Amino acid sequence: MKSFTLIEVLIATMILVIASISFLDFSNNSKNIFSFLNSQNVINLKSTVILNTKNPKNNIYENLIDFKIDNDNIIHSLKKDKFNFSSNLDSSQKIENFKLIINQQKIYDKHHQSVTYQVEIK
Repeated sequence: MKSFTLIEVLIATMILVIASISFLDFSNNSKNIFSFLNSQNVINLKSTVILNTKNPKNNIYENLIDFKIDNDNIIHSLKKDKFNFSSNLDSSQKIENFKLIINQQKIYDKHHQSVTYQVEIK
């Protein structure tokens, strides 16, 4: 009857340990990436509220005050998030009878930012 030697068992154990560690590392990285993408998605959704108002305010609740939100938890959450808004004129080009204006709009908080471009043809 043939059996495994001690070295073969140690090598098989090391392969299993390395595979387990790499799987745990992959799992942890996936959680971090998902968390980052989720928070980026949230700021993009919130930034659409700010971009679609005529006079953007610092927090989202002030921009949504016309909607008469009744839930206190939602109101508190919307008031808590503070955003900054900046708008820079990126470029302006004149092409024959048309004028192309590209305006960069940035909305950002402490950790993330959302950038959109407004293109206007005159």
